[in-house]
Amino acid sequence: MADLRKVHSKLLLADANPESLDYAGDLAKGDYDKVLSLPESQALFASITERSWRAADLQARVSTEEDYSKLIAIAIALLHSYIQANVTGPALTFDPFKVILPNAEKDQFLLPELEKDGETPFSLMSYPHLLVFALILLKELSGKEGPLQPFAKWWYARALVIHQSILSGESASIYEEIFSYLSLATVNAIVGSDVNSEESKQLFLRYKLEAARAKILYGYEHKADPDLETAQKLSGFEWVLTGLRGKRTKFQQTSTSQLIVIAKSKEDKTVDTPEEVDEAVPSAMQLNSDLLLEKTDFSEDGESQIPEELRGVDPNNQPALQDIDVANLLLREAKIRQSTPLKNVLVEEELTAMVNRIINSPPSTVNWCLFSRALWDRSVLEAYSVKHAERGTLQIQSLVEELGQANVSRYLPQSDVEQKHGNVSRRMAFIHQLLPLPKWQMDVKLAERYMEFGALKSALEVYERLEMPNEISLCYAAVGDETTAKKVINEHLEKHPKDSRAWSILGDITNDPQYWEKAWEIGRYAPAKRSLGNYYFSPPKGVERNLDLVIKHLNDSLHVNPLHAHAWFMYGVAGLQTGQWELAAEAFTRCVAIDEDDPKAWSNLSTALLKLNKKKEAFNALKQAVKGSQDTRDWRIWTNFITVAADLNEWNDVLRGVNIIIDIRGKKDGEAAIDIDMVERLVQLVVGTEYKVDEEGNANLDHFQKSVMKLVTVTIPALITSDCRLWKLVARVYVWQKKPWAALESYEKGYRIIIQHVEVDEKTWNEAVDFCGDLIDAYINFGPQEGRIEGSVVCPDWKFKARTTVRSLMGKGKTLWEGTNGWEKLQQIKEEVAQA
Repeated sequence: MADLRKVHSKLLLADANPESLDYAGDLAKGDYDKVLSLPESQALFASITERSWRAADLQARVSTEEDYSKLIAIAIALLHSYIQANVTGPALTFDPFKVILPNAEKDQFLLPELEKDGETPFSLMSYPHLLVFALILLKELSGKEGPLQPFAKWWYARALVIHQSILSGESASIYEEIFSYLSLATVNAIVGSDVNSEESKQLFLRYKLEAARAKILYGYEHKADPDLETAQKLSGFEWVLTGLRGKRTKFQQTSTSQLIVIAKSKEDKTVDTPEEVDEAVPSAMQLNSDLLLEKTDFSEDGESQIPEELRGVDPNNQPALQDIDVANLLLREAKIRQSTPLKNVLVEEELTAMVNRIINSPPSTVNWCLFSRALWDRSVLEAYSVKHAERGTLQIQSLVEELGQANVSRYLPQSDVEQKHGNVSRRMAFIHQLLPLPKWQMDVKLAERYMEFGALKSALEVYERLEMPNEISLCYAAVGDETTAKKVINEHLEKHPKDSRAWSILGDITNDPQYWEKAWEIGRYAPAKRSLGNYYFSPPKGVERNLDLVIKHLNDSLHVNPLHAHAWFMYGVAGLQTGQWELAAEAFTRCVAIDEDDPKAWSNLSTALLKLNKKKEAFNALKQAVKGSQDTRDWRIWTNFITVAADLNEWNDVLRGVNIIIDIRGKKDGEAAIDIDMVERLVQLVVGTEYKVDEEGNANLDHFQKSVMKLVTVTIPALITSDCRLWKLVARVYVWQKKPWAALESYEKGYRIIIQHVEVDEKTWNEAVDFCGDLIDAYINFGPQEGRIEGSVVCPDWKFKARTTVRSLMGKGKTLWEGTNGWEKLQQIKEEVAQA
């Protein structure tokens, strides 16, 4: 038994030399036809009269662990044959129908078996029955207990990732299954007590990379970071993205700062022997530019920016990386690319530096599959670059021609494959640590590039070759030819009336809800219900907004696909706007579970929780919201944050929020960025404490006191233009600091603001009178006190200034406001000044 577990551990690691078992060796070498031709395989395939194997069938076939082992091997052979035919190439050396289904009438008869949660597979894939049978067999084996069960679970998770990659949209049920089977418990069951061996470390390393891959595949890039970091530590991989001075052009005299990835593995990878080198590895196209260098020529200065363990690495001649570290780097690149908007120049430079580190590795040191993926990723990036667009597009064309649809459907004699395509096992070695890229998706990317160049005809040729009428229709719609778009989709629906996605696309083109309803009726197609939700949330002219229908349609879509964050968000917004607080709270809770860095979802969750009188939970949600909004600079979220923080007496958080809002809005909005009510409450708290000084007369304050003092006496005065109330707050803090001269000066500044507007209306006149009274009190109270300089007073002529202030205001207001209540009050102030 220990031998069988050892063999299957090596198969998980794509070890080319598993021990003792012939069929395991055939798998490792890529001879899948030999495994599928085993007597056990043929006996199993002969039973496919009912189109599938179930637990009862397998029960009779698994009497020993050897039987279990062979069934796993058969499933792996099925899965890898499918991957070879549809993802990696080369063309198969055997006919999968003659070997497995000699009586099948057509290639695609099992395609419906691959539909999931309303999402459909690509219709022209090769040999779908290989994936169907691999999934069925591995699922049944995963449910049968025994020492080899965890191996079946891991392989089933791998097959599920491939299944998701061929669908038109995300499947929630597949996602749940992947992480049910691809778990730490599965790896621990395989490793057992031998956790410190090199093989165990490699298994944990692969597990972490595959977990990251699955999360990135479903758009949960932020959740992949811990897995990638752990994988990096396990392998001892060191890398850094940094800036070094270098030259990009042939005639450049002065080096300028360039982004570069400096990286090395724990142990350098050796160059493969001639027997191991895959002669068919895709070639990296040259720029052949009269101006640009083929690659940047870096100088070796600037090493102070590089971590110590990477210093000494020659940036122009970096060492070969272990393939598992290359996979890590490619996953990181994919994570950043998927989570960043297109055409962000700085991010594209970063991503280009990452893939160039792989492409510029020493020759024959990078696995075929990893090298071709790096080439693909660089070509996609370069297709948007003015300087590199030609090479990027040509490289895409080259890779599509070599790996694309032309090689999907047929198999070749073994001798031709070996001569033309090289070693299958090298291509499969790291396929489960990369995001799946089926060949037709490469063709689709090429068509998208043609569309961006305005080459509609070339794009249509690709879609027609792939027999993708839905994409052809969308292609016409994208260039504004809705008539042709509708014609294409209607012709397709005449032949395929059960294509729910096509009905939904027709709805998108015509903006007619009846087609989305049809798509839902036929195939419970979740995007159709999302479109209906959008339609009634933001209806066209002449249609009444209906939030109840929004909630109904989005609820239907989320029952099918609960992984769609935008649908949950809109569902929650509809809940808020209809006063359904529990519904809204649930919706935004699901939003933040999918994307924990969405500040608006956290903020809306807090709103719903506040309505449910759950203030502490709401405040915790707002803490998460503002953590994200430091990047989005959304001051409205911070406003909600300080409001709830004040209710909970979290004054340090209030102070932080007030400062950040000013930082966000201050330059543009000036004093409007100041929440005067919150500042007033902060001032009230501070002036209620003791202003302590040490023996030398220096202030001895805590952090909160210092921060409020800085906010009120430094930050706010720089923004005040028209609100005299703010100068009163400044004055209160100066009084607390025992700086009467500064307090009086603040009152004077506030008064100069208010008297400019006394003619506006009576309310402003009354406010000016009140402020005048405050200023007179300040002259009386602060004027005679000791001034800034020892031996002086704050305002020697305070009586004169007080009388002048009153007379000046009376002169401004006499014509308009004589006889009003404010005028009477000003008369009283005048009498008080005369008696002072």
